[in-house]
Amino acid sequence: MSNRRFPPPWTADQMAAGFRVADATGCMLAYCYGDSTGYRSTGSVMMSPDQAKAMAELIASLPDLMHGIGSATLPPGVQGPFEVEDRRSWFSVTDASGIRVAAVYFGDAEAGTLTRDEARRIAAGVSRLPDWVERPQ
Repeated sequence: MSNRRFPPPWTADQMAAGFRVADATGCMLAYCYGDSTGYRSTGSVMMSPDQAKAMAELIASLPDLMHGIGSATLPPGVQGPFEVEDRRSWFSVTDASGIRVAAVYFGDAEAGTLTRDEARRIAAGVSRLPDWVERPQ
């Protein structure tokens, strides 16, 4: 099991198909795809571009939220609980209505350098976001 840490600050950066979240070292952690058509891809509905941006920003705030710093809300139209699905070379995180809120890749040099275990840990953290944003401050 990997003990690698992913130091803050985490940032959300725009890319052609949505947004990607990286840690302070530039390690790619998660991808949030947005499409204005609501295109169905691999069995889940894609977020709108605005939802993808808000979700990437929320994921980027995860280290602070885990330490009780700040507060956040889920993007409009996104609802918990979230579920993680192992898709062989990546993990899909979907909300209660089937919207894919994040993709976390491993073993793909173009998408980042995460190991399978690291990707699973990141996806599990993303899946707990509804708990972090809904807890009382």
